Amino acid sequence: MLIPHLVQQGYFRPKLSKWIGQVKEQIEESSIVQTDLQKAGGYPGENIKIIVMQDDIKNFYADWEQILCDFPARIRALATALQDNLMWGTYLVSHNEGIIKLKKVK
Repeated sequence: MLIPHLVQQGYFRPKLSKWIGQVKEQIEESSIVQTDLQKAGGYPGENIKIIVMQDDIKNFYADWEQILCDFPARIRALATALQDNLMWGTYLVSHNEGIIKLKKVK
């Protein structure tokens, strides 16, 4: 499913963008990285494949078969933050109770 990137900064996007900048090398090495957003709640998601595309700056692909409004907002913010940092590629991402995990798939 194509999902639009966030247009507004919101609460999580700046935090995730800064964090991505700090762990960029580990992400590129396909290490599993995680961060605690210090805010529990939100829809959970486990091992969702996302693709951040260089040739589509408005959308990202997610292996998501439920309705769009149930897609985890924190994972959407993460995909947008990856786009903000020019980190194109395929990733496995998870979110549960404010903890985000990310691994780049080669």
